[in-house]
Amino acid sequence: MDIIKKLLRDQVFFRHCSGDEIERLYEMSHLTSIEKGYSFDLKNMTSFNIVVYGLFEIEALAGSDAVHCSTGSFFGALPLTGNKQRGIARAVVDSSLLVINEEDIYRFFFLSFKGLRGYRRSISRNGFEISPSGDLLSGEQCRVITSFGALGSGKSFFSALMGTALSAERDKTIILDLSSRGESVFNLFGMKITSPLSQKSEGASSLEQLFNDRVQIVDDNLHIFNITFGSKVKADPSIIYPILFFLSKKYRYVICDCSGEDSALRDAVFDCSDIVFALAKNGKEREEAGGIFDEHIKDGQRVVYVHNEHTMGNVNQLTGALLLEKLPNDGSAIYRQLREFCDDDRFKAFTDLVTSKRRALVLESNMLESVLFFGILKNLDEFEKHFDVIYTSSFSYIITALYMTSSDSGEFRKNTAAFFREDKLNGLLDITFPDKFIFKNSAISRAAADIAGKNRLEMFSTVPMVMLTNSGSGLRRTFSTGLLKDYIEASFLLYPLFESKKIAGSEFCSGYPQNRVRAEDLFRTDIDSISFVSVNNQNNLRIHGNRVLSFYRKYIEFIEEDRYDEKKSDASDFSFSLDVNEDTFKLDKLLDESEKAASEIVKAIY
Repeated sequence: MDIIKKLLRDQVFFRHCSGDEIERLYEMSHLTSIEKGYSFDLKNMTSFNIVVYGLFEIEALAGSDAVHCSTGSFFGALPLTGNKQRGIARAVVDSSLLVINEEDIYRFFFLSFKGLRGYRRSISRNGFEISPSGDLLSGEQCRVITSFGALGSGKSFFSALMGTALSAERDKTIILDLSSRGESVFNLFGMKITSPLSQKSEGASSLEQLFNDRVQIVDDNLHIFNITFGSKVKADPSIIYPILFFLSKKYRYVICDCSGEDSALRDAVFDCSDIVFALAKNGKEREEAGGIFDEHIKDGQRVVYVHNEHTMGNVNQLTGALLLEKLPNDGSAIYRQLREFCDDDRFKAFTDLVTSKRRALVLESNMLESVLFFGILKNLDEFEKHFDVIYTSSFSYIITALYMTSSDSGEFRKNTAAFFREDKLNGLLDITFPDKFIFKNSAISRAAADIAGKNRLEMFSTVPMVMLTNSGSGLRRTFSTGLLKDYIEASFLLYPLFESKKIAGSEFCSGYPQNRVRAEDLFRTDIDSISFVSVNNQNNLRIHGNRVLSFYRKYIEFIEEDRYDEKKSDASDFSFSLDVNEDTFKLDKLLDESEKAASEIVKAIY
């Protein structure tokens, strides 16, 4: 049934979905055979239908031209829109439909806060209006912030500060206590700790009633709610999904105070988070936290390390971590101190990360043509265009990494020319005995380490986010944390020609050309604005001459020959293409050409 899952993954309203979410959609769907000539009235349909094979003709009641739906097309009920198609659908030939009941899709949203966010954005991008009832269900603007650290790290203190600062801007904010012991945020605000949600309440008939009975009100815009503190049993980790579905409609910010003692609950919290503030006492703790993030952060979440002087003392600040100054103790109530601390802007660096508008640059996945993005990246600094995320894959990620690790535009050009020169590329082709693969990854591994050193993605102010493909399952995954050198290496590797790269316990490769980045991949994140840039070359760019292994050159030409990409992205806020006409991989000429083609585009970006 891989073809069914592929149809679901490629469906315009579900392209943002994770592998697990596609699996859930697949499990709730069923395949129905429709005989030629069978017809049904669309206004009575309560299901979303995808054509698996065959052909359907839809005749509108108004007598307009008929619409034909072939493989991959959809018709029927569209949740959240109130959209009811009218007319008669008839099978032109024997056909098959993948059917998902509308009620099941709503249940899917109930268990997937980010799936709902991405679906709503897809609906809007495709010209449908959200219905009033759909608006009541969707909390698209809600951001989920997690304060994560071991007991004694000061994570609850940080959560209290963050909640105080955000609510001061009159934004509805709630703090969820997801620790089992230690200091509770309830204590910090001098409030009575209510019984945890994992402990059932007599007579409670709904989540809303449980919430109303137990929420504690610090002030009009700041509330706190106990999920697990003091509980004698572990909570079902799936509880976090319906809670966020419910809270996202009421609150602009949801802060999760999470210690990580319960790893399953921790992972569910990470899954729902937009930004994770990680409080670490030293380099060892940060390294341990980084390993957890690399394995479980899969949706482009931002990770920010914090050195908290309030609990850790005045020690040398960790490189790449934000400093939280010690709160002076003047003997007054803790809530008053928190408010005064936030009022004098000492916490502004943290709240700005949460409240600012987030922008992403998506660069089309390319191989040799990726060098034409040199001009785009070079001009970002010149025109003072800042992005929070640059997202791409394959060789386009390698040139992004060269940009991120270069000190200035001159060094960037020098490093790009050094990596992409033909003899350098040929030197990365480390031939082995052709059994499972033809090339080892040892040479590219050394080159990637030379470029990136020990830099991690989360240490950059602009996160170089990458999409890779699991070599075993073929599923896509985005990475926003981890060692930059690992992702440079994996982005070079064409499966199965090359040995894959082991990252976070799995084998990864570039996935090119089957898997390429899309603007829709970011719909489930807290990105507010997406700019997409592609290369529109009227010719196929080829390496001529004999300085690169002939087999490798011919293989690249083969996979590029029939490749077709949409050069404009309707899913992005801004879409541009670099129009060039180059057929020979002459590096200096390509870099010069990219600068000429890029300047007007960079000026126009947002």
